[in-house]
Amino acid sequence: MKNLWLWWNKEDVRTEQQQLADEERDTSTVDMEFARLLAEELPEDAQFQKAMDALLDKTRLLPMRPDYRYVEPSDLETIRAHRTAGPSVLPITTSEAMRRDHITGAWLGRCAGCLLGKPIEGVLRPRLQKLLDHFGYEEIPDYIWRLPGLTEEDCANFG
Repeated sequence: MKNLWLWWNKEDVRTEQQQLADEERDTSTVDMEFARLLAEELPEDAQFQKAMDALLDKTRLLPMRPDYRYVEPSDLETIRAHRTAGPSVLPITTSEAMRRDHITGAWLGRCAGCLLGKPIEGVLRPRLQKLLDHFGYEEIPDYIWRLPGLTEEDCANFG
């Protein structure tokens, strides 16, 4: 069975394009590819999936726009050179057990959000509401793909 929520769709393309704009990436070298993938007549088939994967591989390497207004170094030496004056080491006010608990909770929350959120990533509220209404729910009662009676066809057509 093809898992539709693991396949790219045009809404995902728009979301990725907006994310790059928000990050102020220079997309001039890939703008035509985004436009091609967003063309109304292009089906969201296996070739679309391969093209989207290839495009995302390219976007990972995109530089910041020349007019990017922030300095965000990645190496420690440059970070130290650009940081403001102040203490090099901040005081720790919590126990090691509490810090570990907070880090574990944050990591598990991130994992759960990414895993459980992917099926509805980029789905705008009206589309999600239509699916919930179809099944008689006012809010999401459980992991969305475990709704009783939900079929793959429902997932594909709830937009």
